[in-house]
Amino acid sequence: MNFKKPSRKAWNLLRKIDPNTKRKHIAVKIKADHFANRIIELSRAKVDKNATKILKKN
Repeated sequence: MNFKKPSRKAWNLLRKIDPNTKRKHIAVKIKADHFANRIIELSRAKVDKNATKILKKN
């Protein structure tokens, strides 16, 4: 099995072999504001300061 690439067969086999069946699934909580701010930080576009002031007030 090739685990270097995302192979469904390989990872499903690993899950079947794994003795720990009680793994906790952690739900990630991402707020929309944090997500939007991160996109703005990473974008190359200039930010319209008047629009951001209006958004922050609301």
